[in-house]
Amino acid sequence: MRRVILAVAAVLAAVAPSVAQMLSAPPAAEQLPSPSAAPVPSLVPSSDAGLTIIPPMAESPSTNGFGAAPIAPYSPPPVAPYTPPLGETPWCPSPYQNSAWRAELDLIPSISHVSERGFGGWDNSGDLAVRLNLGYEGCDGFGTRLAFWSLDDTASTSAGDVELQASTFYWDFYKRFFVQDAELVLGGGLASAHLRYDVKDFGDRANYNGGGTTIFGEGFYPFWRYGQTDIGALGRARVSLLSGSWRDRGVPFVDETDQDLMTIIELGWGLEIRHRFGMKQDKYWYIDIVPEFQRWESSTLSSSMDPGFEGTNINFGLAW
Repeated sequence: MRRVILAVAAVLAAVAPSVAQMLSAPPAAEQLPSPSAAPVPSLVPSSDAGLTIIPPMAESPSTNGFGAAPIAPYSPPPVAPYTPPLGETPWCPSPYQNSAWRAELDLIPSISHVSERGFGGWDNSGDLAVRLNLGYEGCDGFGTRLAFWSLDDTASTSAGDVELQASTFYWDFYKRFFVQDAELVLGGGLASAHLRYDVKDFGDRANYNGGGTTIFGEGFYPFWRYGQTDIGALGRARVSLLSGSWRDRGVPFVDETDQDLMTIIELGWGLEIRHRFGMKQDKYWYIDIVPEFQRWESSTLSSSMDPGFEGTNINFGLAW
């Protein structure tokens, strides 16, 4: 055993200097090729021969300058179908186009007219006529209303004092149109009327009662407009055709009949003042000053006794 150990030690001692020399020597550097060993090709052509020049595409909203569609987030600007107005339109929805209950009270100082040939003169100082209106109108302009008018007048004639009573009652159905700032009302409905002559000195009374249909139109246009108040022109017209009967008590001057045709024509025009109020200004009161005229014509009554009425209507109205 000793001999083996000594042999191994002798071998290690013999190879130790060679191993130490290999570990301490630096590695040999690799020889790099010289730059001048191979020629470098030039990137600049010596001439334009054989070259194709492609011009750039024009810039447009639908391309990005290279002929391709733009990518997000770029998007073409929106194109409006029309050019918006530079200011507000000259009109707007009417502030009166609301659903509302409507009530009116008309005080009408009036005088009656009858031909002097009828009773030998007709001298009267006039009296006060009254008209009451109550109705409802929807926001679409369709509405209905009840209207009652009455006058009781006394005139001095050659036959003594003659009392003339007249009244009308209408049940109207209508449509109100709003055309910019103006309003137009067209409608019709049912009508009834009463007319009475009372010749007191002779105890003679002639009464008419009839019913039929009526058509009418009304218009309003404001001339001056303020913050909550409008002042404008107002006009109205109505034609009623009725069928009725005459009854005479006392000395007869009217033939009794059940087939009388009565025509009533009404005209009026004047000024109206409106004032809006409420949180939304959807309510308003109004005052009208309207001269108005009525003409009654009967197929049975003598034309000299057909009455007419004239007055100045002072109307107080409320829409709420």
